[in-house]
Amino acid sequence: MNESGFKVPLYLYKVVTADHWKEISERKEFILTSDDKKFIHLSEEHQLGNVVEKFFAGQNVVVLKIDRDKLKGRLEHESNPGGKNKYFHLYEGCIPFDAIRILESQQT
Repeated sequence: MNESGFKVPLYLYKVVTADHWKEISERKEFILTSDDKKFIHLSEEHQLGNVVEKFFAGQNVVVLKIDRDKLKGRLEHESNPGGKNKYFHLYEGCIPFDAIRILESQQT
């Protein structure tokens, strides 16, 4: 558990488009998406299907498996406005390139 009282899984996940991943991998640094203005959106493994279906339907995506111990910033577990499910949001931080452990490409 972290200092805020919620349990953080060893790995969190970030879904990006295949084009975004190409840019990230060429630069060897994580570049925020347009959806990550106030914080970086992260998911638990069991939430990936819903995230891909809701936000990435019809796109080629890459699922990034991220080592939570390498994240920089303040991690919160909270609902999006109007939502019931809680997701991890990383505030005032970044995803170091070396935190990305496994990649999975999918066509949605």
